[in-house]
Order: sequence, then structure tokens, then C-alpha cells
Amino acid sequence: MKVTGTDRNQIVVHARTERGTIRFTSSGTTARLEPANGRGCSDANFEVSVPAGVRLTAGTWSGSLIVRGVHGEVEAHAQSGDIEVYDAGDRLEVETLSGDVTVKGVRGDVSIHT
Repeated sequence: MKVTGTDRNQIVVHARTERGTIRFTSSGTTARLEPANGRGCSDANFEVSVPAGVRLTAGTWSGSLIVRGVHGEVEAHAQSGDIEVYDAGDRLEVETLSGDVTVKGVRGDVSIHT
């Protein structure tokens, strides 16, 4: 999954998978992207653009997560995968059970758990 902060006030999702379907739900302050069957989607590829100032919580079960240019609070979680965060803002919390962590250009407080 790749999440990029932009100067636009919209969320843009590009998602594809060869197995299963993907569900996107949104309600005012929260947007959620997940496999429709709730069981994971090992071949899925998600690319999401969000307003740069949002509060972001993103996670993967088995796969890498890249966050770039999100200047609000960021929580990034991966069960089994690498996490990369670049040019983040106010507060960053990263947690992975099995994977490498790369953090560059963070301005605020950082908490990393591996």
C-alpha cells in the first residue's frame, strides 16, 4: 500500500486485485479501504492520495506500507511487512511485527515499535 499526501482536498484511490473484491467506505471524517470478504487480499495493490494535513491510520496484514508527504498525525502498522515513512509531520507512530522500518524527514514526535 502506498499513501501520498497532496495539496488537494480529496481522497483518490487506485486499487486492484485479481482475487476478491475491495470495499471502500466513507463517512464524513473517516475513509476505509479493505478486502470485501474481510480475510485479506494477498495480491492487492493500493495507491491512495489524501490531503496532506489529514490524520492517517494505515495498516497492512501482509505487505509493505509506504507513506509520503502526510503532515498530520500518522499511525502506520504492518503485521508482516516493511514500513517506510517520508516527509511526515506532527506525530508518527510505527509498529511492525516482522519487517524493516525506514523513517526520513519527520518533523514531530516519533514512536517506533518492532
